[in-house]
Amino acid sequence: MAQVLVTKFNEWYQGIASLKNLPEKKLEYRFLKCAVEIFKGYHVFQSAFTFASKENDQTAGPDVLLIAENFSQWSIVELELTGKPLAHTKKQLKVFSTPRFNVEELIRHCLSKCQSLGGKEEDLKRMFETIPPSVLVIFDTYHKTTLDQISYEFDCKICVLEVYKTINHDLELYRLSGDYPYIYSDFCYLKNYPSTPDIYRIERSELFADINNEDIKVYYKNMELSAKIYKSGNSSFLKIPENPLDPGSDLKIFKSINQKFIIEKF
Repeated sequence: MAQVLVTKFNEWYQGIASLKNLPEKKLEYRFLKCAVEIFKGYHVFQSAFTFASKENDQTAGPDVLLIAENFSQWSIVELELTGKPLAHTKKQLKVFSTPRFNVEELIRHCLSKCQSLGGKEEDLKRMFETIPPSVLVIFDTYHKTTLDQISYEFDCKICVLEVYKTINHDLELYRLSGDYPYIYSDFCYLKNYPSTPDIYRIERSELFADINNEDIKVYYKNMELSAKIYKSGNSSFLKIPENPLDPGSDLKIFKSINQKFIIEKF
């Protein structure tokens, strides 16, 4: 795991997974400490609700539930330590990928775990009945083989939450990378041509109506990229000078409720 230099103390912070064996409950505790800041616009709370699979009689309980404050989406979250055998994780994800549940029971569970959802029973009912959950797996460190295996077998988002510490200070540092469940307010499509891999034509330019010839930040898999919006004739274009995306990829660009621009493949 990487180290982080904190210049205020002129000291290197070590990734906690390489300092000691971290119990999964400790990872869960640390995640919940910073979850409200990480997942802006969400109700975040521990959950032991039992979901059943639509495909068989297996059941599983997540570690955390995320519910968008505007009730536009929700996520079942599993926290996992890298390096453990994946059999249990895969069993959980198979259930969460096709969850079967009693809506009224899930509403009661959410109200008992999250006071800020009080009085929102109808919003919860509508969401649970009409919007399927996404699945988010959060690992404690980056391990390419593990992450590739999970992403290949399951349609889920994957994040890595790294915790950095030093023995000389109580301060902890947190780093989140990977797929991130933003809450979107609008989106449009991006058209790319292999001959110009760093330039995308914006299919619906109203999203950027007030932006012209300006530098902006866009995010792909929680990675910040420098970009530029410019217009030519009646068309608008997005230029990403150091573009990590495959040429010709079909993309959407979303605007989040906290004014971030996020690129996703579709």
